[in-house]
Amino acid sequence: MQWAKEKYTGFTIVELLIVIVVIAILAAITIVAYTGIQERAKASAIQSEVTGVARKVEAEKAQSSSEAYPSSLASLNVSSTGVDYYYSANDNSYCVTKIDGSIRYSATSDHPNAVEGDCGTNNMVGWYKMNNNGVDDGPSGVNSTLTSVTSVAGQNEQANGAYYFNGTDSQLYAPSYFGLTNANATLSTWVYAFSSADNGAFIRVGTPSGSTADTAGYGIGMGGTQFSNSGTYLGALFESRRWIMTTAAIPLNAWNHVALTLDDGGVPILYLNGARVGSYPGGTAFDPTVQGTAIGGYGSRFFSGRLDDVRFYNRALTDAEIAGMHAAGAQ
Repeated sequence: MQWAKEKYTGFTIVELLIVIVVIAILAAITIVAYTGIQERAKASAIQSEVTGVARKVEAEKAQSSSEAYPSSLASLNVSSTGVDYYYSANDNSYCVTKIDGSIRYSATSDHPNAVEGDCGTNNMVGWYKMNNNGVDDGPSGVNSTLTSVTSVAGQNEQANGAYYFNGTDSQLYAPSYFGLTNANATLSTWVYAFSSADNGAFIRVGTPSGSTADTAGYGIGMGGTQFSNSGTYLGALFESRRWIMTTAAIPLNAWNHVALTLDDGGVPILYLNGARVGSYPGGTAFDPTVQGTAIGGYGSRFFSGRLDDVRFYNRALTDAEIAGMHAAGAQ
């Protein structure tokens, strides 16, 4: 007599392991997709919130007899949590911004519809975040060449988020002046200086590679009576035209935000830590003629210290936008 063999139709151990792995992968994909949907929903909500606040600000101005924006949100009964508002009476400008983790949106008097990024996002033509590379994260895409720089922690304490410059030959060099002229422009950066014996240029537009020639252009830096002698006074250079040295000393051993704007008439305005230091009418700069920009110094004007988040714009940012950039910190 032959006994019939019973046939088992269950899963083998290998097949069960495959099923478990597939389920885990599908679960991970679902979680990632759900998280992405949540982030997009949060970003959309923040964008709408910032735009809504900006519209209330614009409406307040329209109803004002002086056509001035409100100095604060208090009169608007806006209770949006985490929304920051910056207003400047100097140029009747404002900036609304909200930052939630990695999500940030802003709206300004020039651009009331909220856009991704902090104040001063519009009209950016060059952006060097200094995050362990010389990549231009702006629309121009002009990557820079690095010489004798060392990665250090950035203003936002991100590891390798800034560069140390040795004051001798350290430089980021970009082969472009980003289409900038002697008007409607902004240069900005975060600076960390160590000693009152230091000096140098932070940014210089219109600089030839490897040359000390006094070519047409302009820049921002620190020094005594100019970038070539010791001092921590914030200043600007209009090459072959004039030095513009302020009496505002850059604090040592701390990160500081500095900016230079040129209005539509070419008048320079300098800023330190979000505040206007002064406006300096006089001879305008010559238009840059050499397709090159030096970050960290050039010739006899090399800077010793740290730089982070260097930006270029083809318009003069407003006082409120500069204040908003300072408050948001480096990226």
